[in-house]
Amino acid sequence: MTVRRLELARRALAALWLVLVWLLLWGDVRPDLVVGGAAVAVAVLSWSRLPPLRLRTRTRWRRLPGLVLRFAVDLVRSSWGVTVTTFRSGRDTRSSLMTLRIPDDVPDTAMLLVCNRLSLEPGSIVVDIDRARERLYVYQLDTPDREAVERTRRQAQRLVDDVLATFPARKPDDANGGDR
Repeated sequence: MTVRRLELARRALAALWLVLVWLLLWGDVRPDLVVGGAAVAVAVLSWSRLPPLRLRTRTRWRRLPGLVLRFAVDLVRSSWGVTVTTFRSGRDTRSSLMTLRIPDDVPDTAMLLVCNRLSLEPGSIVVDIDRARERLYVYQLDTPDREAVERTRRQAQRLVDDVLATFPARKPDDANGGDR
């Protein structure tokens, strides 16, 4: 596929996405809304000259199913934990701010995945990224004592390491980005 065709395919996909968002915002699918959404999408894409997104990560496809499965298990476990904590402790729930290690060479796309993965876990949210000190600060609900803080920190660090192992930084000579 030529570069021009690839760029046209990307823009068409972006336009379809914008029309879908337009229809979701209106909450209805009618011909006039589809035409209006297409007009808005074309206008937005012609007025904005955003550079194409260059992914500096690669995907280790063999690790991806395990990452998705661990996410599903963690989501159920942590949702149950937040529910129990809310009913058991209410306002007396103790929380903490944890520091996690991140390598200095983590590309922006992998960092985005790490932060989203951490924040999708009920009871936790990323509050700051300090790339200079290679730290990620995460707020965590229900950490009543130091043992709970350390246990939760280890689990969160494992989660970060899993995501970064599945989406490692691409080396400069790694043009194909395949699974290794």
